[in-house]
Amino acid sequence: MTNLNSFTTRFPDAKVLEQNEKLLFVEIGDLKLLVAVGFLMENGFGRLISLGGADYQDRMEGIYHFGRYDGKPDIIALKVKIPKSLPVLPSIAKLIPGANWHERETYDLLGIKFEGHPDLARIFLPADFPGYPLRKDWHGEDTVPLLFGDDSGEPPTNLIEKKIYNE
Repeated sequence: MTNLNSFTTRFPDAKVLEQNEKLLFVEIGDLKLLVAVGFLMENGFGRLISLGGADYQDRMEGIYHFGRYDGKPDIIALKVKIPKSLPVLPSIAKLIPGANWHERETYDLLGIKFEGHPDLARIFLPADFPGYPLRKDWHGEDTVPLLFGDDSGEPPTNLIEKKIYNE
């Protein structure tokens, strides 16, 4: 892809949110995501810079940033709106293996599920952690303090209650 306009030519339904000589930021539908990622990879934008999400009052979004491996600073960012009641996106981990952990992190903290992911499990929080802490409807009082253990064989302790520093 010699210029960023090739993307908007291929995907005329994409809503351009921002564009300059180095950046194209577009909104696409969830059904076009895999086709768009394939198109980006075929045209030199196979480097996944970041993948995450956002939670708004009325919807959630998946946000993807793609760059080039040839050193050119061009970036194409994709935003995909999804309903808050059913936060599901297709996984791109089979196209870009590096997306695996990004998708797991987004699932772990926001609750966005990635359909077709090879192992969509929590990556930071315990498997039984209640809720998704980056969602607007999550409240910390729904949880219990995390307990941390070490290799000493002693039962885990809450490090907040343990004096770590000498006063």
